[in-house]
Amino acid sequence: MWGDASQPLHTVDDLTGGNDIKVKIDFCGEKEPHCRLPTPRAEMKFHEVWDTTLITSSYWSWGSYVDALSAKDGWLNSDEAKNSDLGGSSIEAWVNDSHAVARIVWSETLLGPDNVASQNYYAAVKPKLDRQLGIAGLRLARYLDAAFSTSCPQ
Repeated sequence: MWGDASQPLHTVDDLTGGNDIKVKIDFCGEKEPHCRLPTPRAEMKFHEVWDTTLITSSYWSWGSYVDALSAKDGWLNSDEAKNSDLGGSSIEAWVNDSHAVARIVWSETLLGPDNVASQNYYAAVKPKLDRQLGIAGLRLARYLDAAFSTSCPQ
């Protein structure tokens, strides 16, 4: 539930949340020091780019991604992450927050008229990706803390 509410394209009905739009992948992300893009460029559903490709292009493992988010300059140590509200406490607030991010990451300004996810696109949306993954983890942690709290009524 939290992952779904935090993935921006899960809040969009247009073109089936990006599943009905093909995007050409023209980025390597951060884990490849010497970018070698395939020719012809891979083409995939825009939704898939946000579900997996951006994430797997950033780090070799989930643990490495968590380490990066937790680093001194990582999103989890940002002022926004330290805000106890985290975009509201209701599911509606979370979805509206993610939808605002979707409007940015799906803009023609970033993708261009040819729907190319370039290295510039990757660099522009990576902070949004970090935020969405970080905020989903914090919301889940808050929920689990409440669910397993030892301060249950007697």
